[in-house]
Amino acid sequence: MDKVCVTGIGIVSSLGIGYQEAIDGLSKKPSDPVQLEQGAWGYPVTRTDYKAYIPRAMVRKMDRISQMTTAAVRMAMDHAESVGRPFDQLDDVGLILDTGMGSASCVSAILEEALGSDPTISPLLFPNVVANAASGQACIALGLKGLSSTLGGAGSLMYAFDLLQTGRAERIIVGGSDELNPLYTRGYVKHNVIDRNIPIGEGAVALVLETERAAVDRGGAAIAYVDHISVATDPGFRTTGPRTFRGGGLHRTVSEALSAERASSITAVIGCANGSSLLDRRERSAVGIGLLNRAELVLPKKWTGEVFGSGSILGVAVASMRLLRSSVYEPAELEVAAASAAVASASLTHRAEPMEKLLINAYDATRGQAMTTVIHKP
Repeated sequence: MDKVCVTGIGIVSSLGIGYQEAIDGLSKKPSDPVQLEQGAWGYPVTRTDYKAYIPRAMVRKMDRISQMTTAAVRMAMDHAESVGRPFDQLDDVGLILDTGMGSASCVSAILEEALGSDPTISPLLFPNVVANAASGQACIALGLKGLSSTLGGAGSLMYAFDLLQTGRAERIIVGGSDELNPLYTRGYVKHNVIDRNIPIGEGAVALVLETERAAVDRGGAAIAYVDHISVATDPGFRTTGPRTFRGGGLHRTVSEALSAERASSITAVIGCANGSSLLDRRERSAVGIGLLNRAELVLPKKWTGEVFGSGSILGVAVASMRLLRSSVYEPAELEVAAASAAVASASLTHRAEPMEKLLINAYDATRGQAMTTVIHKP
């Protein structure tokens, strides 16, 4: 099977716009969340300068989640294109997107208009109501001609990994995007899908994945290699109530990953903990105290909040950024080991340095889906 590598990162989030800002954000203390609807807390994306990455003629036609998605994909392409042949000379680049809430904000706006005193629906809004609108808009705006798909939850990375490993594709951009929405925030809090004290996040993340052969042919450079991905759904998962986080799926994915990779080879864990005492406890149990005491621990959601469908891509993006710059802010309460020395951007040439392997956990609280990924530094 072909080896799969990450060659580009794009991100629009409260961490920053672009991977360089996100790396800088991870080196600082997490900011305080702001208050949202129904007493919930979160990390909204307040900046709009990411629109500079979208063709001007397309901006007005897109809703906000499509804009953030397109910008993140463009940034990931720019990052990958900084070394090697540009993607506009290729016709096989596809996009697979994860989302939890999809076009919820657009649907809410249309319902508000339709049910109001003047039921007139904007023709610019309507094309964005379908869940795959963001990926479609990004493909149109950026000229991507490969496969295009949108999945609910945390499946895009596994899907793309399988397509690339089995030779059915050579280059795929995987992404995740979600947008804060007052209606959904109220629903999450009312039905106990997420505790009101757990911050909620938004934004878009994208990764360029290529087979090693395709990256070499393009003249690209690998940031990380993807070694293993496991996906599972919690048995008996319920979308509401106090037992939303059961943890069985996470135990299974971590167990499968550690059976494929020696635990002693893992140098860092990128966790999915979001502040829920039950989920955090389940993750610690799944990973094991021995590994947690030995490996560096990074918890991205302390900076971004719970990001639902984009959590798996965010985790791998943070892990890849961790390989570009090793130092991250380490709150005392995490009790993690000191960060290792900064690592320069890696190339496809293997070096004699000790291999860094990172284990990344993701958990989609809206569907009970768990994912564990292992990547290593070239």
